[in-house]
Amino acid sequence: MPVPTWQEFMVPTLEVLRDGQVRRLRELYALVANKVGLSESERAERLSAGDIKHENRIGWATSYLTRVAALDRPSRGQYVITEVGRKLLTEHPYGITEQDLRTLAEGNGQPRYARALEQRHSDRRRYRYGVRYRVGSD
Repeated sequence: MPVPTWQEFMVPTLEVLRDGQVRRLRELYALVANKVGLSESERAERLSAGDIKHENRIGWATSYLTRVAALDRPSRGQYVITEVGRKLLTEHPYGITEQDLRTLAEGNGQPRYARALEQRHSDRRRYRYGVRYRVGSD
């Protein structure tokens, strides 16, 4: 089984935090990895930059969930679920997508963040294998 994407780590992250306890990011790495059943070899996988793959992706998941107010950071490196996060988990128990976050951001009066998500999506289409392709040019 490949290491889940950052989007696939969002539901397990919210599930781990559902108990309402404040948890450090380092603690979340292990708890979420256990929740999804990562093997020792999957936990050891690294990105080309040297970062541990599942930790990087859990970090992105917590970052995006914090931006849409599904998680709160009471202090640096600590996370706790919010009512928005509980609602998101109830409405999307089998998976949360970037589009779900965009919709949530728009509904929470965060149009700037929703636009940033849309820009990220369009930028991703223009970059392939580290090379920037200019849209509409040959």
